[in-house]
Amino acid sequence: MATVRKGKTVPCEGCRERKKKCSAGQPCERCKRLGIQCYYLKPVSPPKIEYLDSIQNQQVQLHVEVLEDIIRTMEREMYLLKSPLLIKHDSAYADDDFDTTVSRSIQPTTATPANWQLTLKQGRFSIHTDIQSYTSLLKHIETLGTQSLYPIIKQPTLASLSAGGGYLHRHVLSSILRKGNYQAPKVISQQNNLALQLIDAYFSCRFLHRVIFHQKTFYDLFVDRRADPESSPVVCALSAAVLTMHCKHALSIVPYTEHMALAEYYFQKSRTAVSKQFDQVSMETMVAYLHMSLYKVNLLRPQEANMYLEMAIRIRQILAEDTYRLEPVYTTTKRTLKSKIQSRYMREYETFKRLHAGFQDAVQFIQFVNNQRGVPVKQPKHKLCNKENTTFQKLFQSICAELYDPKPMPDESKQTIRAIMKEHYIGCMVKVVGPYFSRVRFGLDDMVPLSFLLKTEEDLKQVYYHQIPLNYRLAPSIFEDGLDDTEFKHRLQEDGRCDVVSVTLAARFYQSLLALHEPFLPVIKRHPTIMDLSMLQERTEPVETTRQKKQKKKVRESQSPALASLSSSNTLSSSSSDDTDDDDTVLSVHALRAQEVCHKCSITVVRLLEYQCTTLQACTIPVPSLLCAWDILMRNACLGMTAVDLQESDASNYLTERDVQLAREYAVRCIEILRRGYIFNGAERGIWEYYEKIEKQLLNALDVSMLSTVKYWEPPY
Repeated sequence: MATVRKGKTVPCEGCRERKKKCSAGQPCERCKRLGIQCYYLKPVSPPKIEYLDSIQNQQVQLHVEVLEDIIRTMEREMYLLKSPLLIKHDSAYADDDFDTTVSRSIQPTTATPANWQLTLKQGRFSIHTDIQSYTSLLKHIETLGTQSLYPIIKQPTLASLSAGGGYLHRHVLSSILRKGNYQAPKVISQQNNLALQLIDAYFSCRFLHRVIFHQKTFYDLFVDRRADPESSPVVCALSAAVLTMHCKHALSIVPYTEHMALAEYYFQKSRTAVSKQFDQVSMETMVAYLHMSLYKVNLLRPQEANMYLEMAIRIRQILAEDTYRLEPVYTTTKRTLKSKIQSRYMREYETFKRLHAGFQDAVQFIQFVNNQRGVPVKQPKHKLCNKENTTFQKLFQSICAELYDPKPMPDESKQTIRAIMKEHYIGCMVKVVGPYFSRVRFGLDDMVPLSFLLKTEEDLKQVYYHQIPLNYRLAPSIFEDGLDDTEFKHRLQEDGRCDVVSVTLAARFYQSLLALHEPFLPVIKRHPTIMDLSMLQERTEPVETTRQKKQKKKVRESQSPALASLSSSNTLSSSSSDDTDDDDTVLSVHALRAQEVCHKCSITVVRLLEYQCTTLQACTIPVPSLLCAWDILMRNACLGMTAVDLQESDASNYLTERDVQLAREYAVRCIEILRRGYIFNGAERGIWEYYEKIEKQLLNALDVSMLSTVKYWEPPY
């Protein structure tokens, strides 16, 4: 631990190397915040002189032994040079003419020994030979060429063996390589400035769906400053993420069959580039890690996405405390040097804040996979807050504690400004429904005040119909009751305010209205023999009517007089339980209203998103809104249940045959929307097989003989 001497603190090695202020702790505050090892150098006394002498003597002795090995090797080679060159008879050479030629060519050389001398001097050596003419030199060369006394490959000398410690490093051969059981890598078609083309396609399409950059600042920081844009880890990471998104613009640049291979290539290139600046706290490193996490998110790999996301969050917290701690000052002064610096900081600060949306997307996906978004699975209350969930919820709260509202910049286009304002108005709706969802979905108390529901619904309508301007809202006549699909689409086409932004806001409003009433829907009790949809509906107990419950209660009271007396003394509690049982059969007004609102809103959301992806040709849609409507439609579809089952489970009291028919039809249309690639681009084949199975069940329930609409890995363009 650091010590304090004469008012001066001895810093740890991490703070000392980077010239940072150290808090002198174990660990210090900086190392604890960075999550790195904190250590201090401990002064030690120098070794004694006699120890140094013995160490030096050992080193000299080892050096002398190496020199002796070299000298012995040289003596052996000199002896071989001075000895007569004798040719051994080899029975393999049976040709007489060849033997005569060889013996004649080396006869003069082997008759007399070579008289060569080696002289060693300080720093050099010389060899004195008996070669006096060019003819003699040729004879020696010919002899060396035909003599097989010396091997072609020179053997290692004693000196080289001793220098390496006398050991050779063995490389283990791969069994896959020995068997030849390997797969050749795919050939990727490389084009000039391919990454820049993908970046430009991103800013012309998917960027408008989720604004997480300031476009000019992005190009200034990560593109324009480099001679080779692909040397930037941010460019490569964003290119990899773009190739896993559903975008027709990216599809026109790279063939669909090469998306995954090229995306992995850019990911590995970004990973290699960012590894060289691993400990560097900068926006470039943070953005690279964030989009590497989003790349893994699109591939449905939550564990790997969480790993890169944590590294990005660690850098983000340091930047928020140090570099981007102060908000910029918006001034209208002349373009002086100071104003230019302030303008640059303002654009970087805005980019840093907008990246908050990217962190939210990654965290919310991981929460969705971990079943932490939505109504939790039924389990004991003490297991709702286990350690793993608590850790991840704290991580999410640290990211989303501050809801940042993006501000349009003067140099941005009208499309970008509308996309930014769309996020602003969605944030206004989130502020209204956020506390309600936290109370209903994650609260331990199952009883929700009715006033809380009514107040939240009123505030939500106030935001959509009064706070959002008219040019961001669709005409109210579009959502009148009783309109068929043709009339609904016709009114959307006639509305001059209809575009991707207004349709998205309307879909989000009706999806939020649906989510408000979803927890209060009446429970459809299924018979335990229905096994086809076990992955959609948990097993429930056999359905018992109120009459059967009362008969069982009378039998228990007749068998136990003490129980009968106890029940007579507690009339209030038993009557309240009877009222609860009656509520299961005779539905309340609120449950019936929740059923009506959810049914209408789910159909409206599907109609809006279908118009957005077919008529408006949007490359992306709000998938959570679509899946929220999908859940209601699949519930109302009642797959695997006959008319008798609906009657016995009392579902026919609030679900008519027309409602069930519409739910099944719109569920098929949901899958048709998903077929366009909003899920299957980065998903596993198992998800596609799941939706294919559900679609077949829906078509069978509709008595429609048609082929499945889901095409695996075949984008409909």
